[in-house]
Amino acid sequence: MEELMKKVVVDGYWKNNLGDDLFLSILANRYKNIDFYIIARKENYAPFQDIKNIKLIPRANTKVGKIFEYIMFRLGKATNSIFPGSVEHKLYHLAKNNDFFIEIGGSIFMQPKKGMDGRYKLRSMIADTSTKYFIIGSNFGPFYQNYQVDNYNKLLGKLDGVSFRDQYSKELFADLDNVKYYPDIILNLDVSDYKKAKDYILISVINSKKKGFGDNYTAWLIENIEEMISNGEKIVLMSFCEREGDLQFAKDIISALPKNMHSSIDMYNHQNIKKSLSVIARAKKIIATRFHAMILGWLFEKPMHVVSYSEKTVNVINDIAPEQKFTNIKKLNKDTKFEYSYFPKNYFDNIQYESQGHFIELDRIIKK
Repeated sequence: MEELMKKVVVDGYWKNNLGDDLFLSILANRYKNIDFYIIARKENYAPFQDIKNIKLIPRANTKVGKIFEYIMFRLGKATNSIFPGSVEHKLYHLAKNNDFFIEIGGSIFMQPKKGMDGRYKLRSMIADTSTKYFIIGSNFGPFYQNYQVDNYNKLLGKLDGVSFRDQYSKELFADLDNVKYYPDIILNLDVSDYKKAKDYILISVINSKKKGFGDNYTAWLIENIEEMISNGEKIVLMSFCEREGDLQFAKDIISALPKNMHSSIDMYNHQNIKKSLSVIARAKKIIATRFHAMILGWLFEKPMHVVSYSEKTVNVINDIAPEQKFTNIKKLNKDTKFEYSYFPKNYFDNIQYESQGHFIELDRIIKK
């Protein structure tokens, strides 16, 4: 079987997001004899350049090509079709003409207020081919209509394997034997080679305005950063995904601080997996807004407070670390107090082992 599996197509969010980049890195390092092909822009392939079995199928790179690709996507979305020239069209034909298709990612099932998400049509088409099709590591939702779950119940039942990272998502499809729950894939990550330190307080940020949370998060951060710096702390604002506005938000936060504090605060923008993990390893404490900042904080055994902007965060805390202190981003104000939680590494030993379950079906097929 290994000889037949030299090429696997993998779909995911390849836009220099640390969490998604780690998903693919973990997958490729687990199966080093397999070539994994992704469709991405050349600049978004940079985090994978040192991983020899991740191969790039480039997206359009010229202005005209990008516009055409976007128009084909919008036409497909408007007509519930897939048009030649779109990324979806490329993915369908790659999946159809190869033995294996894997989707790996976290929030890949976010539903609109009405209708179905933009990938439902593509997933349905691939599910109707003879390709072995796996979706691993995700959560379902948010969703707004019961038919969105019902439609996916029919679709996911056709797949060779589906693994969710939270119990809530798994229970939505409790009648499907091929749908499983395991803790987040990134809990598989071995961080033992990274040198830990206590150099600064790391704050992973999100662009709260872009996500519709208003100014309270911004005001709360500024208030607490000023207090930390006044107490002699060094601060690093970490952008997990520049495309989603993290870096610009970090710049805005620094601009809002008194100039005499600027020497005590720095920014880091994810572009390289090893460098990003090293930045986290050197933190003394973490304030985690990004979901995978929380997961990585646990792996690196850092005292941490979580700012939850999504139910996916709360669901995972409830599943595997209910003692973790967190604050709902919608309830923040300048005076909101917070506490750090600390978990020794052995707290997650069993959970890390369980997280390998995401790969059970792939192991079975690849290692036959």
